[in-house]
Amino acid sequence: MKETAIILADSNLSVSDNNITNLLEFFGIKSSISTIPEFSAGYHSSDDGSTRLRVFCSSDTFSKLIDEFDRNPSAIRLWGKYVHSAFVYGGDSTLSHKLARRIMRGEDVPIIQIDRRLSEWIVSDKVPQLCGVMSGLRIPIGKGAVETGIVCDGDTEKAPDVIFGEHSSVFLTVNYELVPLFLSTASKTIDIDAELVARNFDIRDHLLSALPIVMYVRWAFAEVCWASPENNA
Repeated sequence: MKETAIILADSNLSVSDNNITNLLEFFGIKSSISTIPEFSAGYHSSDDGSTRLRVFCSSDTFSKLIDEFDRNPSAIRLWGKYVHSAFVYGGDSTLSHKLARRIMRGEDVPIIQIDRRLSEWIVSDKVPQLCGVMSGLRIPIGKGAVETGIVCDGDTEKAPDVIFGEHSSVFLTVNYELVPLFLSTASKTIDIDAELVARNFDIRDHLLSALPIVMYVRWAFAEVCWASPENNA
């Protein structure tokens, strides 16, 4: 089975789209860019069904894709047949909230939550195949962490900017039309080429932009992804 990475975007790539491309390249994974019309036309699918797509896009773009599905039933059939899974990052916070309302039906599985009372990130111990050595960890939120964006606690009727809860999900998974969808509320993705401000990279300051997408890439491309000989948390 061929594992293919598709970055779904408009003709002009965003900063996050470029960051995803660089991150995939770091893990030894080639990617290609596709617009929604190209994706809906099946340009990246294979006749023998050997290609299984891993889709990356912002919540803004995925909302447009759902609109296309509503207009074009054949596109949703391609989605179910050829897409292995999708990683969707926050983008615009208002659109992220609207997307969460459209796709969440009370069946979402939290992967990373935020405990505002204790100022900690909580990594789930319920999905070890995805979280690996990070399973069950509680990580203090760094002083420089300003990337939270919208968070979800399942009550999508609350305020559109931030949905408060004792333990609110900032990275979760839900099935959309039988395809696993991983939704991160981060408004950006990590730039691995950025110059370090301090001597060391502090994951507490960048957890939401870095950990969800790295977890997903390591899981979705388990057979081809570069991996360290040691498992370090």
